[in-house]
Amino acid sequence: MHYRTARFQPLLLGLVITILFLGCSNSEYPGWDGISSSRYTNESADSSSELDHFLLDDSEYPYAGIPRVVIATENYQEIKDRETEIPAKLQIWGECSPESEIMDLTIRGRGNSSWTHSPKKSYKIKFKTKESLFGFHKDKEWALIANYADKSMLKNLISYKLLSHIENTWNPQIFFVDLYLNNVYQGVYAFTETIKKANHRVKISDNDFLLEIDAKPRNNDQIINIKGFNYPFKIHWPKNANENKIIEVSQHLENFQNFISSNKPSKGTEYNQWINAEKFAMYFWIQEFSKNLDAYYTSSFLIVREDGLIEMGPLWDMDAAYGFPGWDINTTLPIDGFRQNKKTWTTPFLKNDLFVQQADSIWKKMSPIIKIYADSIMSYGKSLKRAYINEEKKWNKIESTHSPLHHKGYLSYSDAFIDFHDWYISRLNWLDKYSYTIRP
Repeated sequence: MHYRTARFQPLLLGLVITILFLGCSNSEYPGWDGISSSRYTNESADSSSELDHFLLDDSEYPYAGIPRVVIATENYQEIKDRETEIPAKLQIWGECSPESEIMDLTIRGRGNSSWTHSPKKSYKIKFKTKESLFGFHKDKEWALIANYADKSMLKNLISYKLLSHIENTWNPQIFFVDLYLNNVYQGVYAFTETIKKANHRVKISDNDFLLEIDAKPRNNDQIINIKGFNYPFKIHWPKNANENKIIEVSQHLENFQNFISSNKPSKGTEYNQWINAEKFAMYFWIQEFSKNLDAYYTSSFLIVREDGLIEMGPLWDMDAAYGFPGWDINTTLPIDGFRQNKKTWTTPFLKNDLFVQQADSIWKKMSPIIKIYADSIMSYGKSLKRAYINEEKKWNKIESTHSPLHHKGYLSYSDAFIDFHDWYISRLNWLDKYSYTIRP
């Protein structure tokens, strides 16, 4: 893992840090997917006052084997909304000392229901210059995902890895960190690649449109509304899209909606003129396998290609999945039955025998890959045990059923990720038996 080289620390501060961290090990901490952290030597100085923001008091929340991301906002401003981009600085710490230089960025809130209902907030950050952190490709834009609703903290990670493996294409990568904001410990976060047009992220042409079905767009977002679909489409690409192109894509989506509303999708193969059927089916099966509550509703991405074909994906926001029932307390969605086969954008195709045959064949290819990742749930879960002690001390959420985002209480973190694993395996076994019955 390559952080940017550290370039600060005056002599006096160096003495303070040396005393403060006397006895700390200089060994590397284990990283995710075989990545490990390099130790750096601190050299020149910026200013003592700036460095005061990055002196960690971790007596209550000790180092837990994952990097510490330390952020200080300008004048310690509070992050109150999803719109205001607040200037800030960020530094990465290892067990005993800084492992990056101080980097300039902006930070704002992010999320829909998680922003309004969760006491642990998620954030969008944008660096002043492109940065390569935790082995990822250089970029300015990243997300710090709180995973407050997901007590296993692993549902996004496993889902993204699954579809990337199945499709051999990009879905967001994740690296777990402890977050400190304005000298206050915030918990374990998923440092996550955001969805955007880039050669190392979503590979699309300048004339393709990258859209998100978003029930709660921000005030300054460009959006598309179409007849017959309940939610707006937020435009992620092109940036500052041309009004004529927006009208053109809006009309195309409206025509697609009209095609869906007709009887045509249930006959023949005309659907191939509208969708990439293979990708459409793969995306559908991940959402159906996981019983994701937000599928085809919010935080669902799609690409409208220049040639008119519509592709679903990349994946995003899979925490309300794998048994998550919504607002029902102390329940779990059952492993049997279907959830996504009666959605506006799936029902017409699943009434078509040819599409169902193709989809069932695709499921049979996907199933062995999905099975492999069951063991990953256990291994990732065990590797986060130390970090989760801090998380639980901060948020006290394992046994909680008081939050609308917490439907089920557990006795321990291990119980949470084991429950995820067991639901995952049982659901897979059921679909292997009944995938052919997917018709609505």
